[in-house]
Amino acid sequence: MTKDESWALFQKVTMTVKPKENSQEEKLAKKVVGRCGGLPLLIVSIGFLLSVKGSITEDNLRPLLRQINHGHQNIRWLQAWVNTNQELNETLSDCLYYMTLFPADFEIPVRRLVNLWIAEGLVKQRDDNQETLEATAETYLENLNKCNMIQAVALKSNGKIKTYRLPSMLREIILADKTSHSQYSGTHVERRFAYRFDDRGLDANAANVFSKKKIPLSVFFFDKREGCKPGEHIGRILSTGIANEQFMEISVLDLERVFRPQLPDTLGMLIHLKYLGLRWTYLEEFPTFICKLENLETLDVKHTCIRVFPSFIWKLKKLKNLYLNQDYRSRLEGRPSGNFQHNLYRLWGVFIYGRCPLLFDFQRLKNLGKLKLAFQLKAEEQDTLTKKIVQLNQLESLRLRSVNEMGEPEKLILRDISKLEKLASLQLYGKLENGLRMNHLPQNLINLTLSASKLQDSQDPMQLLQSLEKLESLCFYANSYHGKSMLCNPGSFPKLLVLRFWNLRNLEEWNVKEGAMPSLREFEARSCEKLAVPTGLKYLGNIQLIKLHKMSNTFMREILSSYKKKILSPDVRISPFK
Repeated sequence: MTKDESWALFQKVTMTVKPKENSQEEKLAKKVVGRCGGLPLLIVSIGFLLSVKGSITEDNLRPLLRQINHGHQNIRWLQAWVNTNQELNETLSDCLYYMTLFPADFEIPVRRLVNLWIAEGLVKQRDDNQETLEATAETYLENLNKCNMIQAVALKSNGKIKTYRLPSMLREIILADKTSHSQYSGTHVERRFAYRFDDRGLDANAANVFSKKKIPLSVFFFDKREGCKPGEHIGRILSTGIANEQFMEISVLDLERVFRPQLPDTLGMLIHLKYLGLRWTYLEEFPTFICKLENLETLDVKHTCIRVFPSFIWKLKKLKNLYLNQDYRSRLEGRPSGNFQHNLYRLWGVFIYGRCPLLFDFQRLKNLGKLKLAFQLKAEEQDTLTKKIVQLNQLESLRLRSVNEMGEPEKLILRDISKLEKLASLQLYGKLENGLRMNHLPQNLINLTLSASKLQDSQDPMQLLQSLEKLESLCFYANSYHGKSMLCNPGSFPKLLVLRFWNLRNLEEWNVKEGAMPSLREFEARSCEKLAVPTGLKYLGNIQLIKLHKMSNTFMREILSSYKKKILSPDVRISPFK
């Protein structure tokens, strides 16, 4: 179960004794539930125990937390581990054990884990398998989740899993079980360093930091310390490791969330490096040594303060994934050339200006599968951009964001992109000047999100989009629709699972006909003050979750009345936003 689902289950079990919202007792209760690792039986048993006690107090919660921390509940995980471990193949065992490198109860983004597994060579692809390494890695995660070896913690807006966690109790069992790691328990484990500055003190000048270590293949830093000194400290560790030739074989260097590490120029000597994670480091300048990393495949500089990326970045001929910081209007200089234009799979977070050379060269990135870009462009420049993007016939995911100098939504000119047959996910931010034309959209779309589109009454998006039969997620965010009504016809959106209405200030009526959206599982409404409860809500028989926030009192009362008998069932849950 996810974090939210775990808490909802706990609330149901303890309904008669639940703590006050935002109280110290509630915070401690959430901590206890979090340590249960998403196991329903454990959550229910703890909730039942607290219900029997008649109250949820700190005195009742702290002993439970100590029991979990000290392994009193490990027997449940141990049994699960014994039952499942024998069924895991060597690859899945290796991938699971890899997660023990992260601190206990650490929430690991799918994006991070997938790229790390690929860089480490843990993802195996059969000769007859046409799917990407990324898709294969995501399948590994799904299989581990089905086996209850890992917990899904947070979800994306489209309902897909965003972060996973290896429960701390299971982590202890895996680390203690020396027979379970196949080949990974030998040199593979010993050659992966994870420095955790939040739970042990290390001195970069002390010889014992390095003397007892072997030559690593991967180096991770987890650092919660504040200020400039931690960055200097880590810089010294890296400098010393390279000077001693101890770090010369590493293929992964992950410094995500380390505040402004001082990266030595000698990092350019790490010719085997495939993965460099600098996300959330808030670096201000692009490290020039990166251009020397000729085998680099993933470069993540999202959530840094780097504005300009010099043209020599195109020298990274093997680069497949490039994450930039769109909020800082990260700009790429120069033009793609050589092998770079054939290998790049993901370009995420680039900002395009009118004079940007890349505007005229997108079509060169022939194998680009995922593209997220923002731009401040004139109409004719947007037209040029769309014409280039349409030539990217391998594109699977596309996000377009049209903004002005202040970052506010601007006109978005969307031409015909229906030829992008592999495009499954599309997000559009900006006023659709020419409206939304169904014949301009690919028919294989699975996820569609509209923001600031300003569609009018004459363009009911439910009518316009109903022929997209493969849609599973449909999100209407702030100012995407200015009309007063929506109509969902019988048989429309047969595969839709997730539907969201956010900040649709004018929407009054949502008419759901019988047979519409038969598969819908989750509905979310936020700040749609004029919206009335649709009479056809009774036809949405598969809904499992309804989320409401800042809706009218009338809407809330009618929803609660409609689902009075179902609210306590496992099928329907109404929960407010946090």
